Amino acid sequence: MVRRSRTNAGPAGHALTGRTGTTGFLQRIAVHPAAQKRGVGTALLADALRWLVRSGARHAFVNTQPDNLQARALYKRFGFTIRPDGLKVLRLNIERNS
Repeated sequence: MVRRSRTNAGPAGHALTGRTGTTGFLQRIAVHPAAQKRGVGTALLADALRWLVRSGARHAFVNTQPDNLQARALYKRFGFTIRPDGLKVLRLNIERNS
């Protein structure tokens, strides 16, 4: 699933989300620098997670660069946790009843 966000000034960001079985993947979330700190990433992530739940995913994975503290903070606010092996792949249970 691809979602785009726009402002009056033009493209603000996009999210690319996929699923296999009950596992969802946030494959890419990007926000234009001029649109950062305005809730665009939050809205895109929330929309992506809603789509994953509706499509039957029970948990979701996302990865990011270790030094991308802004993205890591966003994922943490949504409840993602870093995997125990230390990889910067974060996991979230998203079952309908969780």
